[in-house]
Amino acid sequence: MLWGHSQGGGAALGVAQRLVGQPDPGYLGAVVTSPAANLAQVGSNLATYPGLGGFLALVAKGAAESDLQINPRRLLTTQALQRLQVTRAGCLGVVLAVYGDLTGPSLVRPGYLADPQFAGYLASNSTGSQAVAGPILLLQGDADPVIPVSVTSQVAASPCSAGVTVDYRTYPKLGHDTIPGQVTGIDDGAMPDVLSWIADLFAGQPASSTCES
Repeated sequence: MLWGHSQGGGAALGVAQRLVGQPDPGYLGAVVTSPAANLAQVGSNLATYPGLGGFLALVAKGAAESDLQINPRRLLTTQALQRLQVTRAGCLGVVLAVYGDLTGPSLVRPGYLADPQFAGYLASNSTGSQAVAGPILLLQGDADPVIPVSVTSQVAASPCSAGVTVDYRTYPKLGHDTIPGQVTGIDDGAMPDVLSWIADLFAGQPASSTCES
């Protein structure tokens, strides 16, 4: 079984893509929750949603570390660049707090997603648009500000169109991650369905599909 959430969800889809050409006889399926799959769409959302700018700073810094042709100065504003050092040492909560007041034009430069090197990096690291080995249980909370329902719905459509068995379910009021006392994340809130789906596959039951015929 594969199981991944958020960044791990994108990785799980990437492994499922590889399994098409390199099948594993023991593979039964994948559970994917709120995947960071189409990175350009995810990046656009993170840049404009208040309080999530730190995610984009992490992506920009990671991209620049991976590809020396990518220059954060072409992506981030002066304000955002001045805080970029925190991405080397701070945990996610710290980075989000440091960038909490930057969004939209105060965070990113105009046309940052069109920068050739950065756009190429995002495309090459995106998943969900190619053929994958199924079946897949794809779960998404409709109160998720990090990965919107609209983005995950597009992820569901691609394997469906390729004939892959996809069970796509959305959940009201579930967020991206669990914040005690505030919101329940998709991975916690959908846990009974996840465990039931996995148990059925190990028991030899066929996976159901929500793809339109």
